[in-house]
Amino acid sequence: MKTKQRIIIGDSHSVFLGNLELDVSKSELPQSTLVQRSSSMIFPKYDLNYIFQYIGPTLAWNFTADNIKKDLEAYRNVDELYFYLGEIDIRCHLSIRENADELVEKYSGECKKLSDEIGAKFRFILPPPPADFGFFDQKYPKNGSLSERSEQHFRFSQGLMRVTKELSLSSAVHHPHLNYLSPLTMPRSYSDDGCHFNRKANATLREVLFTRRRGQVSESN
Repeated sequence: MKTKQRIIIGDSHSVFLGNLELDVSKSELPQSTLVQRSSSMIFPKYDLNYIFQYIGPTLAWNFTADNIKKDLEAYRNVDELYFYLGEIDIRCHLSIRENADELVEKYSGECKKLSDEIGAKFRFILPPPPADFGFFDQKYPKNGSLSERSEQHFRFSQGLMRVTKELSLSSAVHHPHLNYLSPLTMPRSYSDDGCHFNRKANATLREVLFTRRRGQVSESN
């Protein structure tokens, strides 16, 4: 029996989740680079094949199925796609011009389209919450107040959870120690740069991902 492949499609957050190295300031991985890592290389007790596809600093708003479908054509036994985008939208755009509900509809529609076209299931990974500490990126600045970004993060996350229920998908993956049922901000102990989860927080998130407790990842955590 062929090993089922699970592809995580996302921005730099997907790279750190995969326990891979990426110097964001130098963009060491080019856009649309496929980086394959079996989870057994990270956690020997799991026998799962994950592929982490870094697609650059892509906005959920700009994500389209047509743009990356060609990158997935080499994989004929894909079981499930995981989509991990939205943090940049929340940090830079949602509080000043984008509508979270419209973003959810557009983003989830493209995710479903891609999954349907390659015949795979799909699932969302909810983005990390916003922070008021860490580095300042001139290309991708923090716009709006922390409370505004927190509210947009909440609306976006709730929207993806709503789509998950409407389409009867497996529960959205999120950090199990954060309450995504209300507006929240990034705890300092969970991030070193005020943007990405740090190694410890990502290790916890990988436990949720790799154990694949289908339908058991509670959205009330």
